[in-house]
Amino acid sequence: MTEPSVGDRTARNWTQPAFGARLKQLRIERGLSQGALAGDGMSAGYLSRLERGQRQPTPRAVAHLTARLGVPASVFDETVPTSQQHLQQLLATATGASELNGLETALTEAVESADVASPELRWQALWLLAEHAGRHGDTATELRHLRELCAVADSIGAPGLRSRAKSRLARCHRSLGEAEQALRYAADAAAIAREHHLPETELLPILLVLASAEAELGRLPEASALVQEILPLTERVPAALAAQALWASATVRGRQGDHTGAQSLLATALERLDSRDDLSLWMRLRLTVASLHLQSKPPRTAEAAAHLAQAEPALRLIGTELHRQQFLTLKAHLAFAEGAIDQARELCAEIDALDLRLTFRDRHRYAVLSSRVQILDGHVDEGVRRLRQLAQQAEDTFNMDLAAETWRLTAEALAPRS
Repeated sequence: MTEPSVGDRTARNWTQPAFGARLKQLRIERGLSQGALAGDGMSAGYLSRLERGQRQPTPRAVAHLTARLGVPASVFDETVPTSQQHLQQLLATATGASELNGLETALTEAVESADVASPELRWQALWLLAEHAGRHGDTATELRHLRELCAVADSIGAPGLRSRAKSRLARCHRSLGEAEQALRYAADAAAIAREHHLPETELLPILLVLASAEAELGRLPEASALVQEILPLTERVPAALAAQALWASATVRGRQGDHTGAQSLLATALERLDSRDDLSLWMRLRLTVASLHLQSKPPRTAEAAAHLAQAEPALRLIGTELHRQQFLTLKAHLAFAEGAIDQARELCAEIDALDLRLTFRDRHRYAVLSSRVQILDGHVDEGVRRLRQLAQQAEDTFNMDLAAETWRLTAEALAPRS
């Protein structure tokens, strides 16, 4: 590592968290990971602490970083506007935390400030705010932040930021059941990633949402081709990302009616992901596997119950309201499949009293379940009417697998009356 001059050692007085925020901004502008910027002369952990404002930079560290970034040390001496400095401080506190812990209002106000000149800081703040909203099932707020995030990313022009923003927006549209919009943004993100040869860890999450959107629109050959591209990459990426890739691939297999293949991929994901890698993902995978078992013909109730039991302790520890609602609806599906109609009815009443934050598909399946309970309770005409409405809604939003399943259940409900 090149040593700074004596003058550099004594003349500069870099302060935190402004130094860390500026360092992170420069790194992101260049599309570098922390490991890539640190190189052989610095640990990624030390660099992470610098960016979070938890360590004071030394002249030797600054000399190494400026050489890697190709900038003079003076870039860290620039005067930062008050509101921008406030945003930097908020980001230094929020970055790396699992929750914003009450910072979301302050972050939102700071990012909307007219004199925050740095689009890179706005991008970081909007990303954190969108993540927070999505984690808690507030899709309207998530969508608003993500649309602005895409606009900011386009103004910056960095391919990595543009592809990540569009991919995240595609995921949000998919959760809302808007598969066409999801496909459009995911395809844009994939085109950017391929054109600029972004690393596999950047490309893979984009391919996951693209494959899912293709499958939901009934474009199964295209979705299958993407799965064939995705699966080999799972051997070369971190465990958490590999698990998400196997999960998305299982989703496509499930849309094709290959529930055995889907369960095999999810079983591999469960085996490869330790709860210490990502407890939230570990929990959500078990909820997904339970859901898949309940969608089997006939439902595999024992296996579903076992996975729900595994997920419950993690749910109590780190689950959000969204996760709790997913768990409750799966318990209701399980009770119905086991023939415990009274329990299913009680759970439906509990769910109906909530401000639902479920994805479009989970809402749809729950509404179908609620209609079937209505029919068993003797409200046949009302239950069948709701099923028909749900089937038509699924068709109108191009969720053809949901539509086909709902029409089938409608026919079953009418069969005894024919």
